[in-house]
Amino acid sequence: MKNNIFIGILIALVIGLSCYIGYDKVILEKEAKTVENTNDMEKEIPQPDSTWKDIDINDDRIKGIYNAIKDFSYKASRGAGINDFTNYELLSLGVVNGDFKKEDLTNEKKDPSSGIISATLKLDGVYNGLEKVFNQTKKLNFSTIDGFYSSPKVNTSLSNNSYSKIMSPCGFTFNQYNKESNSIDISIVGVCDSVTGPAPEMEETKIVSVQEKNDIIILKEKAIYISPLGGTDTEAYYQVYYDPLKTRYLDAMNFNLDTISNEKISVEKYLDKATTITYTFKKNNDTNKYYFVSSTIE
Repeated sequence: MKNNIFIGILIALVIGLSCYIGYDKVILEKEAKTVENTNDMEKEIPQPDSTWKDIDINDDRIKGIYNAIKDFSYKASRGAGINDFTNYELLSLGVVNGDFKKEDLTNEKKDPSSGIISATLKLDGVYNGLEKVFNQTKKLNFSTIDGFYSSPKVNTSLSNNSYSKIMSPCGFTFNQYNKESNSIDISIVGVCDSVTGPAPEMEETKIVSVQEKNDIIILKEKAIYISPLGGTDTEAYYQVYYDPLKTRYLDAMNFNLDTISNEKISVEKYLDKATTITYTFKKNNDTNKYYFVSSTIE
């Protein structure tokens, strides 16, 4: 009899414990989904309507952020914000838009024949640059960055009092990460030696609207994607596409090499057919500055 009572109590305890674990699991899953949904809401693209206000396409509140991010958003959708950027891309954004002081760059050595400067760069300024763009930062995984090269052509007003040597017109290569000093070894390219032949002027994007409501600004731009296809001794061939993967063909054209420098391929011609890139920016009420939330190619 006592054994039956004991077994009964044991079974009741097991059932109760199972119910508690199941309930606890449901609660945890619900909480996790709530956090996930909250993050999704941050990235969700609002749909502007008649209640949104049109603003200047060169509005200073987002001009710097847009210039910093546009080359990356042109190449692929960034719907998840900072999480849709590779470590390679984040390092570029951090260096180009960060604030650096002279003492942040050490161990400088210049190769007299190539003009390349090898140096060590502290990472504080890099993460500062990411904070400006995304209103958050992300620890970089340097093991995934190999043969890195960045051109500071996307340098913007986000960089204040930057040490000019870092902002070389030809960019830099990433060599290695130094865990102990939280720094990276880089090579600053001082001489641009790339040579290209004559080509038409290319206008691949055009901002078509900028609207705001409350603390959110939506910018829309039209975009085309251009591919050179070689040519002959006298002509150059180009094709225009709708998408960054260049799977949807729009147009083709040939240019005489003698006059090609006077030619232009512009998105203006294809506005009704071009893809749309939608950017979302949001204001940080503590700093009163806007940051990049997401961009999508449609």
